[in-house]
Amino acid sequence: MLLYTVFKNFWQNVCGLIYPHQCLRCKKDLLSQSKKSCLCQACQEAISFNRPPFCSNCSRFLNGAVGKTLCPECEKNHYHFDRTWGTTIYNETMKELLHLFKYCNKTALQYPFSKLICSFLENYGVDLKPFDWVVPVPLHSTRLRERGFNQSELLASHISSHYQIPLLNKNLQRLRHTPNQARLKKKERWTNIRGAFKIVNSSLFKNSSVVLVDDLFTTGATVSEAARTLKEAGARRVEIVTLAIAYLEDL
Repeated sequence: MLLYTVFKNFWQNVCGLIYPHQCLRCKKDLLSQSKKSCLCQACQEAISFNRPPFCSNCSRFLNGAVGKTLCPECEKNHYHFDRTWGTTIYNETMKELLHLFKYCNKTALQYPFSKLICSFLENYGVDLKPFDWVVPVPLHSTRLRERGFNQSELLASHISSHYQIPLLNKNLQRLRHTPNQARLKKKERWTNIRGAFKIVNSSLFKNSSVVLVDDLFTTGATVSEAARTLKEAGARRVEIVTLAIAYLEDL
């Protein structure tokens, strides 16, 4: 055992010289930080939390909207979900980090991301424990094979574990391989996603309350369509939890 420990420490030191522990975003050495950490202090501080006053529907900041409870987008759109909680602002830092997470296989970001989500929810007294299921927004099987993982499922698994709510990750499925929403204009996103989801076993959702998890809320088209599908299957309440929320003028 002693020999194994000595060899393990030696090998970790050698690997540290060849592959230094660095911030995934700025490549700064993280010599004094835990091996589980993947962002330096400066990059963590560049992430901006969403803040109140929140839109009572999508949680966007109600900037200057005195006496109002809904943002302009929620006043003119009908969503099928009951509430959304967006953790961080989709600023340049978060754009970079989400790109690394989704397209560069930097899955270690799931750990700081999930901590941000849980900290935000607890800070604003959002109690998820009464919910029956945590459900990730699914990827189509083609995109899942291309990427190798579903980023929403990684985040959902941590939320499930933290709040001790069962994770249901196979019952809501993506029926159609739709074009990437990020490449479409605002109106096109709603038509693109229509009818894109299906339920395998509706009985699991009958009279249930569901936390639907996604990485990013932009127009809300994807999560609204997923929520519609869940409610048609019998879910009585669907709330959305996302890592980031975008202000449409910034897209």
